[in-house]
Amino acid sequence: MKKLKKVWILTLMAAGFAMVLGCSNSSSSEEQNDPVDGDKVITVFDPEDYTGDEGEKVVRDGVTYLKITVDEWDIVINVNPINLVGKTKFKCTMYGEEPNADYIYKIKLADSAYDDISNIEMNGIVTTPTEREAGVAEKTEWNKVSETFLCDRIQPVVLDSSIEGYPAQSGVVVYIGKITAE
Repeated sequence: MKKLKKVWILTLMAAGFAMVLGCSNSSSSEEQNDPVDGDKVITVFDPEDYTGDEGEKVVRDGVTYLKITVDEWDIVINVNPINLVGKTKFKCTMYGEEPNADYIYKIKLADSAYDDISNIEMNGIVTTPTEREAGVAEKTEWNKVSETFLCDRIQPVVLDSSIEGYPAQSGVVVYIGKITAE
């Protein structure tokens, strides 16, 4: 399986996909990209193990979060591609720095084409770590047993619900904890 995995990753690189440099999920085991057991909880992102350039690690009450200052839709956190076929529940602990009832914090899980897998949302008034849960994005059609669907990025965004069209904001700080899928 290890040799097959390397060939597949090289194939993705040759196809022009942006591969992750300096980033990691919480597990380096080969099973992260293998078809997953539907009952098994897997880690999509763990800030404790993150080595990328976006944001900074912050520890609060013994738990590590990635502190991100959003820039409309321009912040993307690359993660090692992880197979999410059969996963229908996604969880993330997150919080904002300044309370604002008009803000909606959103953590988008996506593939290399930026197709939504799931959108985990929270009201902007929350300034303490809170676990949020979301299902599969409505337009997602990948959840077929025979397919492989790789999440390779998460995208934090803050929307302003007080303005028509809910525009994405810049300069707002959001803290992202561990993201799991089951």
